[in-house]
Amino acid sequence: MRSRHPQAGQAKSGLPVSYTLCVKQFLPHSPLATEICQRFGEFSSPTMREILQLERAVENLRCTRDLLLPRLLSGQVALSEQAINNYMNQSGILFADENIVS
Repeated sequence: MRSRHPQAGQAKSGLPVSYTLCVKQFLPHSPLATEICQRFGEFSSPTMREILQLERAVENLRCTRDLLLPRLLSGQVALSEQAINNYMNQSGILFADENIVS
C-alpha cells in the first residue's frame, strides 16, 4: 500500500510537515515566524515520524485482520491450541479453567 505521505515527517518540499503547516496555516511570512516554525519543526519532527509509523502499523494490522478474520470464521484457517495458549499467555488473559481450549 502506498503511503499518502512522501516521507515520514516530510512534506513534498522536503521540509518537516509541522514546519510547512505552521507557515501556511498559522503564521505570516516573516523572519521571526520562520524561526519559530523551524524550531517547532525540530521539536515536533520525531513525534510526527512516530505518529506516521504508528499510522502505517495500524493500517497494516487492519489489512491483516480484514484478510484473516473471514478465513478464520469460515474455517479456511485454523488456530492450534499452542498458538491460542501462547497468545493468552503473552497478552495476560487468564481463565478460571486452564483447560478452556481443548
